Amino acid sequence: MYGIPLLTMVTITVLLFSLGLNEIISFLLGLTSMLISYYFIYLYDRKVAKTKYVPEIIEKIGIYKTFQI
Repeated sequence: MYGIPLLTMVTITVLLFSLGLNEIISFLLGLTSMLISYYFIYLYDRKVAKTKYVPEIIEKIGIYKTFQI
């Protein structure tokens, strides 16, 4: 999922440069698209983290009772 922003940046930069835009403008627009895609991933992760992938304790083990030095 975190490879999508890099792919977006490279694709937008190459596409805009091949259409005849300046290198700097193409790079800045590609960088902007990467930041926007990271923001969408942040929003998605914030929404999913509340309901999914939350750790829960299944069983408590007394590991220190039998530990000896």
